[in-house]
Amino acid sequence: MRAAWDWAKGKYHLTEPNPWRDRIDRIKVQLPKHDDPLTIAEFQAIIAAFNAHPVYSFYAEFVIFLSHSACRFGEAAGLRWKHLGVGYSTAWIGDSISRGHLNKKGTKTGKFRTIEILPSVRSMLVERYERVKPHPDDLVFPAPKGGSIAILFELHIL
Repeated sequence: MRAAWDWAKGKYHLTEPNPWRDRIDRIKVQLPKHDDPLTIAEFQAIIAAFNAHPVYSFYAEFVIFLSHSACRFGEAAGLRWKHLGVGYSTAWIGDSISRGHLNKKGTKTGKFRTIEILPSVRSMLVERYERVKPHPDDLVFPAPKGGSIAILFELHIL
């Protein structure tokens, strides 16, 4: 409200001082405290719904990886098989995809990192590798017809 008033003051010649200048600082918002955004049962229900859906079941493993890796969407979409460590115990996060294209800067922060992968996700990746038989440069989570999964989500074509 304070910024809107300041903007309108210059545009519409408001002469009064901004009434929001001191009031905004006194507003305290109390959000409920939650340890986890989802319960285990809720997460399992989401994955079950993905797995059961005739079209969206393709994305279940991507959702599992996202939920267990603390990666941003574009980082997970840009993950390639060559970025996974021995036994899929780690993943190098240094690329990201936005609007279907590799970001020149890499990640949002421009910094790379290596993350540990949980055993349950490791086994999922092993099974995926056996099923897909990819090349090292292939995306771990491509779109159903190839290319980047990110473009589908960003264009809401799913």
